[in-house]
Amino acid sequence: MTARRRLWMILAAPALALAWLVLHIGVADLLVAQDPDAALAWWPHHDGAQLQLAEIAAEPGGDAAQAVARARAVLARTPLNGVAYRVLGRVADGAGDEAGALAHYRIAAHRAPRDRPALGWLANHAVLHGDFTAALARTDQLLRVSPGLLDDTLPTLAALAAIPEARVALLRLLGEGAPPWRPRFLSWLSQQPGALPLITALFSPLRAAPQPLSMAERSAWIDRLLRETRVAEAQFLWIEALPDERRKVLGNVFDGGFELPPDNGGFGWTFAPVAGATIHQEPTAGAGGEQALVIDFHDRRVAFAHVQQRLALPPGRYALRGRTRIDGLRNERGLHWLLRCDDGRLLAETERFQGSSSWRDFRVDFERPADACNGQTLTLHLDARIAPEQMVGGRIWFDDLRISTIKH
Repeated sequence: MTARRRLWMILAAPALALAWLVLHIGVADLLVAQDPDAALAWWPHHDGAQLQLAEIAAEPGGDAAQAVARARAVLARTPLNGVAYRVLGRVADGAGDEAGALAHYRIAAHRAPRDRPALGWLANHAVLHGDFTAALARTDQLLRVSPGLLDDTLPTLAALAAIPEARVALLRLLGEGAPPWRPRFLSWLSQQPGALPLITALFSPLRAAPQPLSMAERSAWIDRLLRETRVAEAQFLWIEALPDERRKVLGNVFDGGFELPPDNGGFGWTFAPVAGATIHQEPTAGAGGEQALVIDFHDRRVAFAHVQQRLALPPGRYALRGRTRIDGLRNERGLHWLLRCDDGRLLAETERFQGSSSWRDFRVDFERPADACNGQTLTLHLDARIAPEQMVGGRIWFDDLRISTIKH
């Protein structure tokens, strides 16, 4: 017998045994999800199958003794198996042994930190015992493991926020940890009917938190205040978040010289894209600052109302002033600035701009009444009543737009 043949015979038996083992474990892996009993027939020590059967046996009306036996058999082979401890916790909970259940679930969560049932049980247990810090920590852990659970968890988070003691813990978690689900939760909460007091109670402390409100989160709060017609509060929050360079152009009209890029939100300029016109800012001779607003119209029909700014004027008498330069603006009725209350009431309307002119001033006086009209919108509007009147071409500049109080 050659040396090679002897080596083959020595290795053949272990190789065949290993192949048999791999085959049986592989088949058991394929069967475990649908038929754990069949999986065990192929491999009696398959932990996944044993635990599936243990979980079934641990349910109410099941065989608690069998569940414990299977879980302990798994732990004998793999002592760090967290799911097995969760099964033991489930059995203890069903038997009314709260202390035993808590101890086992804590071990389960420690050894299997991604096990959702264990995390959920511990969160619920902490809520029932008033330990809101622990409850929220477990909830945060659960949502980081399974972000898809967030939508179903949002009402629970809101319910906790409504409990003063729980709100303290929630604010600490949101403001110090800034969990990845915070933006979605705050956005969702800002949309809930009748929730403004709760929204204020959560959002306001987060302004000065170690992880303060992002601009998107603040905008959700501002938008809710605007829907509630609490315009002055919304404007204050918007101003509070402005960087220093933008604070320099504050006024009844923000950045009336069009020196900064548009905000497209809050109380800054909104330049909405529109087919048939181009809205931009550029340096030009005669501008009061570095640049002015320019709108180019491309000889098309345009229902133009795409330059806007929200205002929060208090009651009083005012003058809307500005400067314009026009280059061949061709339209039957022309452009004008409109100032309306949020309820649609017209406060002011400038002259209509068309034709051509060098830089010149314009002005219109108006009064903001004391009744209603808490918020207003200033809009550059094409005064077209029917579709043919929307045909417009040419170019127009605006600069030094401002609203000042008229002294009595």
